[in-house]
Amino acid sequence: LQHYKKIFFLLIIGLIVYRSPDLFLYPRFWAEEATLYFKSIYENDWLSALLFIPSYTAEYMALAVNIPLTLAAHVFPLEYAAFVSTYFSVLISLIPFTIVLWGNSYLRDSPLKKFLACFIILLAPTSTDAEIWLNTINLQVHCGIIAVCILFENLDALSSLKRWYYRILLLFCGLSGPYTMFLALPFLLKAWHEKSKESFWHFSLIFVTSSIQATLFLYINYLGLVSPTK
Repeated sequence: LQHYKKIFFLLIIGLIVYRSPDLFLYPRFWAEEATLYFKSIYENDWLSALLFIPSYTAEYMALAVNIPLTLAAHVFPLEYAAFVSTYFSVLISLIPFTIVLWGNSYLRDSPLKKFLACFIILLAPTSTDAEIWLNTINLQVHCGIIAVCILFENLDALSSLKRWYYRILLLFCGLSGPYTMFLALPFLLKAWHEKSKESFWHFSLIFVTSSIQATLFLYINYLGLVSPTK
């Protein structure tokens, strides 16, 4: 079965590349990914870049944008900046498939269900709509999918490595946009039902990151820097 998982995962990568081969050969920035985020990150130091929150647009922290664009602006030559952004987006968008295929889920408890779940993610608008395809500013959607995949994981037999992997992912996803915030209640219900240390860890991470995001929004709103259209 492990060989089939690897073959299926390679097939998924092949389909993703086949869908937009030009993006892998000629990467691009998309919309405010360049005009707002990269410009500001390029003009600031490392710490300011990693913590950058734009005014009058997305008034929340977005590590999924700030981390790759900080690397693109301050580590790699400028001509490779779009490569860093695009390939980082590919990497994050592949994570849900790894959780589905190699995880131990309550819902995905058979090879057929795992394969069907992969196809649902692969064919969903989040993965096919050009507006949110392979750019960092829309990775928050994929972060929400990652959090949902982790939500339905059976945490009883996790290895130490996988426990920390899921914790880091939830921390990253929670600080990458608002989608993960909406899962706070389901994670609380899971922790209440399972009464396990790990499920409590997961809820705590979602709660803390959601609190940070909500506090940032309220503070920015207090400063009068929130767009009226938001």
